[in-house]
Amino acid sequence: GDAPQDPAAVEKQLAEKDTRIAELERELRVVGGAHAGGRSRGGASLRAEATLEERVKALEKTVSSVNVTSMDEQVAHLLRHVDPEYDSGSIAWLNTASTLVFMMTIPGLALFYGGLVRLQNVLSIVMQSFSIACLITVL
Repeated sequence: GDAPQDPAAVEKQLAEKDTRIAELERELRVVGGAHAGGRSRGGASLRAEATLEERVKALEKTVSSVNVTSMDEQVAHLLRHVDPEYDSGSIAWLNTASTLVFMMTIPGLALFYGGLVRLQNVLSIVMQSFSIACLITVL
């Protein structure tokens, strides 16, 4: 079926899928021989001395129970609701803020470097800072 329209429901389903994936990973470790007791959390029993064919069948059954397509659709649906769209207002504000920062930086740098030199050289340093800012803007 269709993916639910409510983002909270989608998040809940994704959390349930994550829990199921964690359970499947634990079962895969049991099938792979990592668990000496021979029992998974779900209660499915595997003998420690299970044959290779039995272990492969159990692994195939576990892997085939995961519905990846459904999870991909749910993730895509959630991302459509979460991902912000950039509109012309957002871009205009970004450009305005950048321009204001640049206009604030030019006198700030000029005064900073002007404060590092003797009084008779301050005007020269301010003009050099302004000239470099103009050059950088053009490039």
